[in-house]
Amino acid sequence: MAKEAYLYPLIVLLLLIHVSAQLLQLPPPTGLFTIGTVEVQIHDSGRVDVLAPTPNIPRTFMVQVFYPAKYSTLHTLYYAVPYIKQHAALAYEAAKGLQAGTLSALQSNSLPGATLYVADGNLTNIIVFSPGFQISRVFYTSILEDLASKGYVVVAIDHTYDAEAVEMADGSVATGRFVGVPEADLDLSEVAQAFTARTEDVVYVLNEVREIMAHVPGFTDFVDIGGLAVFGHSFGGAAAAEVCWLDGRVLGGLNMDGDFYGEVVGKGLNKPFMYMDSAHGDDVIRSPAQVEVWERLRSWRRHVRVSGLRHMGYSDFPMLIELLGLAQEIPEDVYEDLYGAAEAARSALVVKTFVAAFFDFLFTGVKSVLLSNELNEEWPEVSFPMGRDFRLLQVSSDTFS
Repeated sequence: MAKEAYLYPLIVLLLLIHVSAQLLQLPPPTGLFTIGTVEVQIHDSGRVDVLAPTPNIPRTFMVQVFYPAKYSTLHTLYYAVPYIKQHAALAYEAAKGLQAGTLSALQSNSLPGATLYVADGNLTNIIVFSPGFQISRVFYTSILEDLASKGYVVVAIDHTYDAEAVEMADGSVATGRFVGVPEADLDLSEVAQAFTARTEDVVYVLNEVREIMAHVPGFTDFVDIGGLAVFGHSFGGAAAAEVCWLDGRVLGGLNMDGDFYGEVVGKGLNKPFMYMDSAHGDDVIRSPAQVEVWERLRSWRRHVRVSGLRHMGYSDFPMLIELLGLAQEIPEDVYEDLYGAAEAARSALVVKTFVAAFFDFLFTGVKSVLLSNELNEEWPEVSFPMGRDFRLLQVSSDTFS
């Protein structure tokens, strides 16, 4: 019996080592907090899902909450949730021609159902995130975890039938209605529907935020929500701006390399807003809507440009390509056009740092040196083109950036 008692933990340890050898964990976040996560399926019974293949059904979508968690000695790699759930992974692997199990090998830094850390005063600031057009929230996990590691609660939305594939609570996969449709053939009226659906998704999350947070262990009726903010990438960044205009509860927002649509273009904003974009070489892209919104931002505003970064560099894709060893399979010019020429880890660090700096300012009111509109030797790739004297340099023809 004594021998068996000795061997059992050794066998478990060997099994864990074997498992860890097959897992590819995301780079660690830059903040100090352990990260917890929960997924919640949302039913908006008062709204018809205009994107669903079945007519006249209520809008249903998924959210994932990332949050700072209380530390436990049990927090190890082996308890972190997979980067992407099994059925969604299979759908993406099949669609992208990846070997089965490729995406399943990816591991996040987030612990399922960990207890929420609540700071003194019981105030929790919540940020709602909307991903890019046809992209799942999964592929932004790194930046979402990073914000959670710095003390923020982030509610990331998967916009069903817009995103390419979303795994629902029962394991079924909702396939996006635009999958396989070339950009040139997209029906603009349907894209407009998708934009309206996602802004309504964001507003509904804001309406139901306490009910969503009730799924997080440690969140009680005694926890106050200190403030609400929104941000997004591409189409999601445009939705964030529109929700800033639509919803007075939102303190401010951030658009990562998206254009602007909706009422905000003509109305502008009376609350803090930051716009980040990408630049590659001498290429400068602007749309009239971006300039029009900029001129109507009547509160604090910043335009942050990251050189060497391209549009999809704001997602996890460059990091995933590196982790999975796929870089050699992508032509260099194609990679740079999508993600940029900058080193993936450095670009990710720049984006995470400046995004966090914005939310630190938004929720505390303490101005950051990083966002002073002045160049910083520590961040040579960052500039502020619309800081004081901006002109429309070139109009973009890209409708969906």
